[in-house]
Amino acid sequence: MIRVSLAVLVFLYLFVFIMAVFAVWVLEERRRQRHARVALQNRVHCSVCAYDFEDASSGLLPVCPRCGTTNERQKPSKI
Repeated sequence: MIRVSLAVLVFLYLFVFIMAVFAVWVLEERRRQRHARVALQNRVHCSVCAYDFEDASSGLLPVCPRCGTTNERQKPSKI
């Protein structure tokens, strides 16, 4: 029979609970960042009128729907 004090049991219980909450938080944050990166993948920022728009085409120079300027695609920045 293993004898363990009540203080050690409470500590172990709280430690395991806090580590589980931390692990869920880290995994959810990674999932949220991955989802945000995918959502911003087709976002283009116009260098002339500063308009942000979606362009899912595969063209190298998407045209701004507001001012008609061609814009170079930028890599999405890390969030």
